[in-house]
Order: sequence, then structure tokens, then C-alpha cells
Amino acid sequence: MRAGLEPFEKTPDPTQFHPTSKGIWTVPMALALILWGTPEAIMEQQDDYTDGFLEWAPCSYRFLPTLPNGDDGKTVSGFELRRRPPASLNSLELAVSSHRYGEPHTSLDGAKAALINAGSRGCLSATGIDAAGNETVITSFMESIAVP
Repeated sequence: MRAGLEPFEKTPDPTQFHPTSKGIWTVPMALALILWGTPEAIMEQQDDYTDGFLEWAPCSYRFLPTLPNGDDGKTVSGFELRRRPPASLNSLELAVSSHRYGEPHTSLDGAKAALINAGSRGCLSATGIDAAGNETVITSFMESIAVP
């Protein structure tokens, strides 16, 4: 610790976000369970967990495209603190292709099919948020997996 300041980079305590403590899972969490079956992979799909991260990331900014003296301006490169983006099917696809959590048990399409199959058999229930912001039960499980 320098100058009496805590580190700017933040990492949430994983013990506070173990998937078994969650009564409600998102579609990406359920897919991560099918794909890898590890608490770490599932936890990384929890937005309340990933939102707790502040990480240094490289960045580059260009200032003043053209100055009065004809100079093209200045590019400054460095690092900035960024939050992790929310979980999505796109982020899962990247995790599958990069083997971020190890070799997946199936493809993302295979995991989606398994999730739809489990929902169709009544093994899962689904809720959603309607346009007015109210929680509503989704009666057809196929509606709940229709994520772009």
C-alpha cells in the first residue's frame, strides 16, 4: 500500500458467490453448469459477482485530431480500470472457444439443447421480467431460452 491508499483493482470474495447458495440462476449460469460443471465457471456467469471486479486494462486515446499548427494530435497509451461486462451467450461462446475453464463437456449448441430438454421435461422453471418490470412465470420453457 503506497500513500495510504488501498489497491484500485478489486476482486470480489468468491466464497460470497458460490453457485449453490443461489436459488435463482440465469440462463448463462445454467449453460456453464452443463458446459463445465465447475463452481468457478458458473460463478463467472453471475453478474453480481463479475460486477465486483475492477481490473486494469490497456487503453489508447487520441486527443485533438488536428491542431492549428498542423500537428496530427497526440495518442496517449496506458491503462484504465474497467468493470467486467455482464454475462451473455457471446461471452460463453468466447469461453468455450478459448477453453477458459478447461475443455467443455459439449458445444454451446449442445448445452442449449440439453437445457431446453431439461425445461421441457419439467426439471426447471423459468421466470422473466415483463415490459412493465414485473416478474412473471414463463409458461412455455421454449420462451425462456429464446435469448438472442
